[in-house]
Amino acid sequence: TELDKKIGQPNVATTLASVTSIVKTRLRNQVTNGIIKAVDESSIEAVDQGDSILIRYTAAPTLPINFIKIEASFVAAL
Repeated sequence: TELDKKIGQPNVATTLASVTSIVKTRLRNQVTNGIIKAVDESSIEAVDQGDSILIRYTAAPTLPINFIKIEASFVAAL
């Protein structure tokens, strides 16, 4: 993947922006493909830790439907 290609490369001034862009694109694709339900793009953060980069983000998982609830109201006449 694009992130895998970053391993072993120099951590230069543009690296964090590049990694953040890759992560945003991958997360958007995961939403499009139904892997995750949503992602808060403003929460995506890449933190330079010298020889590593920490990625943080907040996302909503796609959950299975366990129940379908039906609510009905009855009246004497419509």
